[in-house]
Amino acid sequence: MKLFLFPGLGCTEDLFVLQKQALSDVVDVVVPKWIEPQRGETLKEFALRWAEEVYKQYFDPENGAAENACYVGGLSFGGMVSPIIGGYLAERGVDVRGCFLLASIRGGTEIPPVSRAIWKFSCWLPNGNWDLVKLWARYQIWVRGKRITFLAQNLLTQLIDSPVQRSYYVLRMICAWHDQPVDYPFPIWHLHGSADRLLPVRYTHPDEIVKGAGHVLALLCPEEVNRFIRQRIS
Repeated sequence: MKLFLFPGLGCTEDLFVLQKQALSDVVDVVVPKWIEPQRGETLKEFALRWAEEVYKQYFDPENGAAENACYVGGLSFGGMVSPIIGGYLAERGVDVRGCFLLASIRGGTEIPPVSRAIWKFSCWLPNGNWDLVKLWARYQIWVRGKRITFLAQNLLTQLIDSPVQRSYYVLRMICAWHDQPVDYPFPIWHLHGSADRLLPVRYTHPDEIVKGAGHVLALLCPEEVNRFIRQRIS
């Protein structure tokens, strides 16, 4: 059975490379290809378009698809859209067994006021300041060279490879997201780090907390993430 994991803002499909390797005996981890956001699009509208692409590729009988069940999930922004995507798939007759939120939130009302204010300010800068983020990532790789760890280089490379305009539009979506958490016809399992600074744990209600962990759980704490997923799938 497939587990669709959606990447976070500024990340690529490589975000879940350690989950693909470690969980291959229990689930087929699939990272759907990013779709390009449209100017002025809301987070929910974007999520529904992404859901439609996933349905067409993996579940639409007219396209020869034979799948009929799956899990969904994501990290950060990917976790914000994954329940919406799961809800769309369920409405189309797919048996969605559960949703994994990693360092994420269930609704826009759980965004910390300080974080929202900082992100809104960034949106006033040219391209949301993402050009400078990319420049900083290149500088880190150039200066630290061979001393950089595999995981750090993985994350920095993702920041470099992520298109600036996509990151900018996605950040605007998050800033404008004020939806309340809603119920879905499948369980939602939430893992969060106690030292997450982007989405502090005190603003949300996870099922489990990884002590001392930051925001990018899939890379920083792969053993805890893989155990969390494996236990609920088994």
